[in-house]
Amino acid sequence: MPLLFFAVLLALAVAEEEAGCTITAAVCKNFPELQRKQFRDTIGEEHLNAGSNEAACLKRAEDFHHWCGNSDSAGAQVAATYNPAKWTQVHHPGACEAGWSQWDAFCYKHYWEKRNWFEAEKLCRDRGSHLASIHSRAENRFIYTLTNGLSAWIGYSDLDQDTHYKWSDSTQDDFSNFAKNCTGREHEPDCKPEERQQQWYDWEGGDAGTFVCKRNALLPVALLRNVTAGQLIEKPWSALLPALASGGLLEANVSTPASWPAAPELKVGDGLAPVAPAAAAAEASPKAAAPKFALPKASLL
Repeated sequence: MPLLFFAVLLALAVAEEEAGCTITAAVCKNFPELQRKQFRDTIGEEHLNAGSNEAACLKRAEDFHHWCGNSDSAGAQVAATYNPAKWTQVHHPGACEAGWSQWDAFCYKHYWEKRNWFEAEKLCRDRGSHLASIHSRAENRFIYTLTNGLSAWIGYSDLDQDTHYKWSDSTQDDFSNFAKNCTGREHEPDCKPEERQQQWYDWEGGDAGTFVCKRNALLPVALLRNVTAGQLIEKPWSALLPALASGGLLEANVSTPASWPAAPELKVGDGLAPVAPAAAAAEASPKAAAPKFALPKASLL
């Protein structure tokens, strides 16, 4: 018996109120013993911080879908619940194209090839997306998890060099996470080592870096808030995911009816003119680039 499978079996039958990451498998083709079972993600908690990082936990729904060997035509079959926040992500393989990862109602992809901010934004647009906009600490953690801590361009930019940053997808400027001076403040929550690693850094848009693209999910999926692991067992998923159920998307071998509810729209500008770069720097102590005042600034995570 594989050690990983043995570890999973030891974690069956968990209390949903307990802090940590719970996996619900409606179907698990490779391991039928886990079908219609819930278990603590002990592997993810130990090696990926899934027990204390909601982004790492919720992405495990996608990981377990593939580990279970479930068919991409099987619909939504695996979910991850982060406790005690009661956040649940149901993974649907049709929500994002291959190579893209789902968070809430959006899909993301980290590109390892290095481009400057303007080239990266254009490549994202060519793929029907934009450099990622970030609107919460949880989303920031998800993108950081996606990059494995590698510095990457995001869509926050200062085109006019007036210190007024905007997102390249024209979404609301309601969250920022620029690096802070933590000297003497190491005990504060925002200055913990794991938080400092996820801060953003002001960078020159002409410099090369990896980048993260973001676009709307292909299906009407979204993060379920105030939904416990217990509810995934007690209630039919069609009641928790009415938008998917109405399109027959919880069943295997589904078609794609035109009556699906539309996914939330990003407010995207029509023009392709480059927007000032913002890069999200995921380095704890990056070396500052020499000032190049002729170029707009961008943000690195």
